[in-house]
Amino acid sequence: MPRRNMSVLCREKKPWAKMIIMVLMSFMLTMVLSGCVARPRDELQSRKLSPDGNYSLNVYMNNGGATVDYSVTVSITDQMNKKEWNIYFRYHLHELPDHYWITNDTVYVDGHRLNIFKDYLEVFDR
Repeated sequence: MPRRNMSVLCREKKPWAKMIIMVLMSFMLTMVLSGCVARPRDELQSRKLSPDGNYSLNVYMNNGGATVDYSVTVSITDQMNKKEWNIYFRYHLHELPDHYWITNDTVYVDGHRLNIFKDYLEVFDR
């Protein structure tokens, strides 16, 4: 039985590999463009301004769909430059947590005092 050159074998398989990669990439692009793999959108439930009016406390509810439970994200928005950052995330929460401003840089969220510049809390219970 004659021995075949390995480079010839590799060249023979490349058209099939290219075709498979192109089909997979086309499928993934179609999924992304149609929104099938898009992250669920958070829905703003509450917005409260800080006592000095420089920041807002934003509470978002996220319904992850059929296979993922509800979650809540709390963020702070700087009213001057509109920069937003998260300070609290809780999974398995179906209702809005208690939330309010304590001072210009401290908030109360679901039993926790959080400094809006230093603290970030994630809770995965229940």
